[in-house]
Amino acid sequence: MEKSQAIMSGITDLNNKLLLIRKPIMERAMAGFSLSEISYIEYIATHQDANVTRLANALYMTRGAISKITKKLQQKGIVASYQKPDNKKEIYFTLTDEGRRIDAIHNDLHDKFITSDKAVFEQFSSEALDTVIAFVTAYNQHLDQEMLPKK
Repeated sequence: MEKSQAIMSGITDLNNKLLLIRKPIMERAMAGFSLSEISYIEYIATHQDANVTRLANALYMTRGAISKITKKLQQKGIVASYQKPDNKKEIYFTLTDEGRRIDAIHNDLHDKFITSDKAVFEQFSSEALDTVIAFVTAYNQHLDQEMLPKK
C-alpha cells in the first residue's frame, strides 16, 4: 500500500473510531442537540458577530440550513439575535446564558477527550507533531481548493 493510501486509510479509521466511541458520550451529555447545533453553538462562542453567511461558510452548510438551526436554537433559548447601531441590515447572533452553559458542557467534554488522548501525543516529539500539523493544514488547504466552484 502506498504511504498516501495508508495515511488516508488511517484517517478514515481514526474518524470512524472517534465517532463510535465519542458520539454516544456527546449525545448523552448534549441530549436534545444535533451535531450541527453543537457546531453552531461552538462557532458563535468563539467568533464575534456571527451571522448566517459566516456560519454557513464555517460549518459548510447552506444559508437555509443555518436559518433553520438558528430558529430552533432561538426557540430553545440558546441563541439571541442583535443588530449593530450603525448597520440595521445585518443580523448577528450571540449565546444566551443557557447557550453559554451548553457550550461549557461541550468544552468540558473536549477537555476530557484531550486528557484521555494525552498519553498518545506525549509519545511523539514536538517536531513530529509539527509535521502532523503541517500535513493536516496542507491537506485542509487542498480540500478548500477542491471545494471552490469550478470555472
